[in-house]
Amino acid sequence: MRWTLALLSAIAVLFVLYLLRYVLLPFVIAAGLAYVADPAVRWMMARLRLPRWVAALVPFSLFCGALALAGFAVKIYVFPQAVDLLANREAILDHFFNTLLRGKTVSLDGGKSFTAHDATQAVLHAINSVGRQPMGLFDQVGIAFAVVMAFIMTVVLLVYFLIDGPRLGRGMMWLVPPALRPATQVIAGRAGPLLYRYVCGIIVITLYATVFTWLVLHFALDLPHAILVAFTVGLLEMIPLIGPILSILLICGVAIEQMTLASIIGLALFVIALRVSIDQFVGPLILGKAVSLPAPVIIFSFLAGGAIYGLLGVLVAIPVAAVIKISLEEIYRRDSSSDVALPLRN
Repeated sequence: MRWTLALLSAIAVLFVLYLLRYVLLPFVIAAGLAYVADPAVRWMMARLRLPRWVAALVPFSLFCGALALAGFAVKIYVFPQAVDLLANREAILDHFFNTLLRGKTVSLDGGKSFTAHDATQAVLHAINSVGRQPMGLFDQVGIAFAVVMAFIMTVVLLVYFLIDGPRLGRGMMWLVPPALRPATQVIAGRAGPLLYRYVCGIIVITLYATVFTWLVLHFALDLPHAILVAFTVGLLEMIPLIGPILSILLICGVAIEQMTLASIIGLALFVIALRVSIDQFVGPLILGKAVSLPAPVIIFSFLAGGAIYGLLGVLVAIPVAAVIKISLEEIYRRDSSSDVALPLRN
């Protein structure tokens, strides 16, 4: 009966979280950032004898400064390249398909044929058809307003989580039934370092992939739109397993415009260096064993999280899967330790 009630309660909680999936996104992002900054806040409270609200303002100020710097960099470097890419999309696609098809006309079944220009027009028609989907002015204003409010809400929530994080954690533990609190505290104690290293690792790996990709594409390979590609590659690194594959396809798609023997060799060496440095050095050094899950479990968690909860599911799929694994290990360990062998009677 106890586990049946627990299962029903978990299903009810998951259903409520599904209904609130878009509302929870700013809370999850702000909580993750506050969780990463919490050790620094505790250190300043212990060493400098500062009140928590004063110590919390230091990482918050650093976050706002980094956010402003990133926004300035996007406006100065990334945004102009994105505008240039959109303005010259037809010429870029023509060059891409001409290089891919080597200027030849491809014959299809039924006597039909198409050229590189035909392929370009087909892609542009598909893009324009998506852009012409009916969406009223009020819908567009509503989406823009929701994005702006979500951003402001994330910044505001970050202050509250930095200041009242421990109190909020104790409040969440109070919601757990008293009989389950000891096991929940053990699970939280094991999952805490895991989640901390995972969030920190994702941030470091994203920054590393962005900077390394920009340096190589801009200075070594001299590819167009290097900053835009590097920014996209860094964001894709947040998606486990699938993100790196999309990054490689994106880089190859950009590099095909300058397809020479030297560029092919340089691109292959860069892709190998990027993946080896992240998978064998940066990732294990930062993440450690934060996510010790099999690859099929990671892929399923990512796809299931995205299908059920959208962007929120993509962000929390792997940590949630790791916490479920820890919870099951703790439950099975307690159940096996509670089994007592009864003596046999003659």
